[in-house]
Order: sequence, then structure tokens, then C-alpha cells
Amino acid sequence: MMALDGDPHTRMDRNYFPVKVVQNQQLSPGYAKLLISPTSSTIGAEHWNTIIHAEPGQFFMVWLPNYYCNDHDAHRKKTQGADSIPLSIAGARDGNLALVVKSVGPTTESLVAMNPGDKLGIMGPLGTFFSLPENGKICIVGGGIGLAPLVFLAEKASERGLPVTAFLGFRTASEKILTEDLERSCHNVHVSTDDGTEGFHGRVTELLQSMLGSGEISGISNIYTCGPKPMMKAVMELCYEHDIQSEHCLEREMNCGLGICGSCSINGVLVCRNGPVFSGYTIRNNGLL
Repeated sequence: MMALDGDPHTRMDRNYFPVKVVQNQQLSPGYAKLLISPTSSTIGAEHWNTIIHAEPGQFFMVWLPNYYCNDHDAHRKKTQGADSIPLSIAGARDGNLALVVKSVGPTTESLVAMNPGDKLGIMGPLGTFFSLPENGKICIVGGGIGLAPLVFLAEKASERGLPVTAFLGFRTASEKILTEDLERSCHNVHVSTDDGTEGFHGRVTELLQSMLGSGEISGISNIYTCGPKPMMKAVMELCYEHDIQSEHCLEREMNCGLGICGSCSINGVLVCRNGPVFSGYTIRNNGLL
């Protein structure tokens, strides 16, 4: 079992800072990409510099002191309360931070519906992050909201001159997100849909297995993944079979993000503190998937 004393690969700031929405890009029904920046004079340059130098795989706890949700008549109404959720970082450039949100409940529904100028609080960057090799070819494999940290990773890899091949899985073509972002950073982008409405008809791991087995892709040194558990577990097994190093960004409900509440614990391993990025070796040895 792995130690639970934290990780030197982890950077964090334990204070919430007020930020504002600069842009809300609706990606597909129920998905949005938010660009955020500091509210006027509320964050010092040093603090914001730490925030925008976050690494791919890290996350922020995002706090809405008063969140909004839609009632049955589709009118926006204010609901008193406070809630915070973890969100992976989808990019940091031009002084802005990018977060991708999927509407699955009142808090995320509020985030997806936010307008430019709306304010929220963020704490971070938190957690461990992906490690890129010095050279070689890499693959990213993701689906749905799990693509957020992989978009950021692909940008970093491209900046270092590493060839990136992306495998993207969606249930149907209408739920496709972030493909244009990845096409800018990746040498090749392969799309699969469960219903066959676009690209390969089947699971993204079936496509990856086929291309690895046929030799259509070769010389891959590292594979990185984020998304549904069955997908990540299948990727881990393929990497083990083909002797490829892998890293996996686990998605888990979190209440604090600091390793205090224990809500994200899996077999005694705290995803927020010891992760969320783990090697395939660590995941196999600790039964994290």
C-alpha cells in the first residue's frame, strides 16, 4: 500500500480566492467551458501567478456561496446556501484559467449557466499532476468531462515538441466536446461513439486495443487517461499488456480537497491528497479502480 503522508509532487494553496467569469463557452448540451480571472484587485499578482501556473491533472475546489438552479418553469432563481466541488484544470493562458463543467446537479447546473461577470471562489491548485517524458510519443485517452485535464496536458506536451495521439470516446456525436482544442495540440485525433454516429463504432478502449494490436500506432512510451472507471481500468490493462507506462487521473466526489474529511478515500488512499493522478502501477497495487 502507498504511504498517506502527501506527495512532493503536490502543490496547493489552502485559501479561497474570489474570481469572476470572463467567458462561458457552451460546448454541448449540459457542458460548458468557463474562463475565469481575478476580480478587480482582490488577488495579488503572486497568488494569481501560482494559480495560472497549475499543472495538468491538478484541480481546484470551486465554491459558490449562493448558487442558482432552474425551476420547473425554466426561470432562474436564487437558492441560499453554499457548495464547493472539485474541477480539473482545462488550461491556463493569457492570464485566464479554464475550467470545464458538466451539469449533473444544482451546483454544476449553476456553473454551466453562469454569465460573464458572475463571481465564485476557487482554492488551489491542489493535488498531484501528470509527468511528461523527456522524449517519445504519447497517447491520451479520455471521455466526456474526463477530457478537461487531458486538453491541458496535450497543450503542455505540444509545447515540449512531444507527438500526441488522442483517443476520444463519447456516447453519441451530439455529446462530443473539446475536439477542436485537441486537434490544435495533437498529431492525430481518433473519435469513437458508442452508437456509431461519428468515428469508430464502439468503446474508445476497443479502438485503442485494435490500433495497438495491429501496429497502426507504435513506439508509444506513455499513455494518460481520465474518464469513466471502466475505461481507465481497461486502459491500465492494455498498458500492462503492451509494457507502456500509464498515468490515470481519478474522478471522485470531494468535500474539502485537503485530505481532512476522507470522503474521497479509496482503500485508505486519499484521492485529493495522494492523487488525483496515479501511475498504473500504484492503481494496480492499491486496487484503486
